[in-house]
Amino acid sequence: MRLNGKFYKSVVKPAILYWSGYLAEDRQIEQRMTVAEMGKLRRKNGVIKEDMIRNENIA
Repeated sequence: MRLNGKFYKSVVKPAILYWSGYLAEDRQIEQRMTVAEMGKLRRKNGVIKEDMIRNENIA
């Protein structure tokens, strides 16, 4: 079970997220992808939400 979970997290989940970006017909899926992307950019740049920096200035 442990190996199956690691495979899902490392291969299946990223593939689903990648393709859902191209096949996003639903507005909610598109919004979730945007939120996840901004979260990654914030973590990468060391910015927290309390800093109150606009999204345009992070990317």
